[in-house]
Amino acid sequence: MRILFSSLALAATLSVADAAVAQTPGGVGGLIGDLARGLGAPRQAPSTARPAPETPRDNGARRDEPETAAPVSMAQVDHTAPAGASATRRAGFAPAEVTANITSGGPVSASSLGRACAGMISTAPNFAFTYTAGSAPLYMKVWSSTGGDTTLVVRNPNGAYGCNNDYSGLSPALRWDTPATGTYYIWVGSIDGPSPSVLTISESN
Repeated sequence: MRILFSSLALAATLSVADAAVAQTPGGVGGLIGDLARGLGAPRQAPSTARPAPETPRDNGARRDEPETAAPVSMAQVDHTAPAGASATRRAGFAPAEVTANITSGGPVSASSLGRACAGMISTAPNFAFTYTAGSAPLYMKVWSSTGGDTTLVVRNPNGAYGCNNDYSGLSPALRWDTPATGTYYIWVGSIDGPSPSVLTISESN
């Protein structure tokens, strides 16, 4: 009888332990419950999924606008650089003309000097004309002996730039009705590549 009573008491104790373990999953209690039942409770494998990449934030740039291209040349116009040639005249030198043979073109875009300026010009002036003004007007014009498309850029004694393109056909020209006394720095530009050109300065059109 004692043996039978002890067996029944042990069975009841194990049943109570099983119920308590079943209500407390995980930890040491869970492990003891698994061993008591002879079953290993399956454990969830750690997640190997990677978090979704963050969406790049819009920095305000408009995607439909191309990036600004880097300048081809960093050369700049320098009127203080030695000119290719020069001349000095006083008012009244007409009907004579001042002429100079010049190869048009260069590494600098004349458009950087003003909206009306066009073509490619040299860094240094092609010609420096020092003039003592009077009552006569002053004219400058360029033509290409090979038919090239030339432009004309002039820095007057007041420091302002004047430009012209295609005044007569492909030939540019500038006129001052009341010219200033001082030095005129002159560049002969090119639209379609360097070409041999002739600069003419006169007091009559």
